[in-house]
Amino acid sequence: MSPRFDTQLVRDLYWALHSPMLIDHPCTVDPAWRRRETARYLGLLKKLDGRNSKLSRTLRRRDVNGVGEYFEFLIRTWLEEVPPARLAASNWQVYDGSRTVGEFDLLFYRDATLWHWELALKFYLGHPAPDGQFRWYGPDPSDRLDRKWAKMRGQQLRLHTHPAARRALNALNVEPDPTPRAFIKGYLFLPLIGEFDVHYPPDVNPYGLRGWWLHHRHLPSVQEHIDIADDTRWLILPPRRWMSQAFVTDGDRLHDFDDLPSVAQPNRPTLLAGLVSDDGQWREVTRGFAVPDGWPYF
Repeated sequence: MSPRFDTQLVRDLYWALHSPMLIDHPCTVDPAWRRRETARYLGLLKKLDGRNSKLSRTLRRRDVNGVGEYFEFLIRTWLEEVPPARLAASNWQVYDGSRTVGEFDLLFYRDATLWHWELALKFYLGHPAPDGQFRWYGPDPSDRLDRKWAKMRGQQLRLHTHPAARRALNALNVEPDPTPRAFIKGYLFLPLIGEFDVHYPPDVNPYGLRGWWLHHRHLPSVQEHIDIADDTRWLILPPRRWMSQAFVTDGDRLHDFDDLPSVAQPNRPTLLAGLVSDDGQWREVTRGFAVPDGWPYF
């Protein structure tokens, strides 16, 4: 069971560190790292768990937009806080003349090693493509898991081998050559309704996080397809709350099942969390996307 934290910010930080990788591959960060990291520094996490903590103040000072940028902020700030790590650069652009050839998401020293981490937070929904192949699309269907992973593995993690990147690393006065790793977290959402044969790409983590999705027109039938209690209430999660398990906070509005078709916006993907009351505390038991009826081909 995960430790209890009071603030959304530290719940998200713990999730960013401890959740399973979306991809299971030798070039991803060692899966055991997440368990060691959170166990070793649980005291620091608790110290940061306050509305006026250093982490909260840092977030307020920075212009962080979108859930992906928020995820990167959490990992970068964590590495700045943990004593054995030393950040060398973040979002370091590499140019070949006037042409951008890539960017190092994170360069940092830890345990006498210079690491290059590529960060990604992704949410993919499974659906057959027009060619009949089962694909994994983002809420924005122009984003696809197979393309993202091929680019990360074939280009981004090999950036240090480019001559322009070697010059950029020399300018930073870092050595030796960085050890590249992918730090990719997120969820895969399976179709709740539809006669689809689900296929996973070869490198997908079989123990990764899962949810469900359906088209907006099918929302009235959600309870026919999910084994949940009749008293389950529903919360619409804005993108900044797509990571850690949903808890009810001040200002949240819980919805009855019958409200879902009217409160979920029909023209854009909406992430819904189903919650049950446990000793007076609402906790998430299921989550899924309601997507526009034309998705992913609109």
